[in-house]
Amino acid sequence: MAADLHCHTKMSDGSVGIDEVVLLAKTHGIPTIAVTDHDTFAGSTRAKIFGDRHGVEVISGVEFSTTDPSTGRKAHILCYLCENTDRLEGLCKRTGDSRRRASCIMIQKVMRLYPITAEMVLRRAQGSTNIYKQHIMHALIDAGYSNDFFGETYHKLFNSKTGLAYYPVRYPDVHDVIAQIHDAGGVAVLAHPG
Repeated sequence: MAADLHCHTKMSDGSVGIDEVVLLAKTHGIPTIAVTDHDTFAGSTRAKIFGDRHGVEVISGVEFSTTDPSTGRKAHILCYLCENTDRLEGLCKRTGDSRRRASCIMIQKVMRLYPITAEMVLRRAQGSTNIYKQHIMHALIDAGYSNDFFGETYHKLFNSKTGLAYYPVRYPDVHDVIAQIHDAGGVAVLAHPG
């Protein structure tokens, strides 16, 4: 059975809406998907309802951005089939608040380097629960300063060591997040382990 267990929507940093993700799965013969937007369950909850209407099984999920304190490296943890999502809402909110603060600083830095406006970025973030680097890049592409999302301009601006506009997001401890997922009755899986 085919499945895609790591889908993002416009609720976080994805490029398509919730209904589009479900319809794309149906069109391509994928009977099961998991909507795992960054640090929010909002997309998966809505996708489940839409999936039921269109014959696509949607597994509830979320992708938590975390840090391993022993190495300082980021780790993304997927949470599936959580029985008590309300127990993880505080975690989602804290990470979202930190991401929002960092994004506002990054937007200010980018605006000093390129003649774009915050409104251009916010237009691209419309419908999302937060502002992501992809939204800033989309505004830069719209203005003609880049041709792709993750190319030379992205690395020039957002490389975590040398990026001219980079500002770190404070992520929670990976071990704590895994424990919270388990305590809430969810299944924790390491995303893109490579």
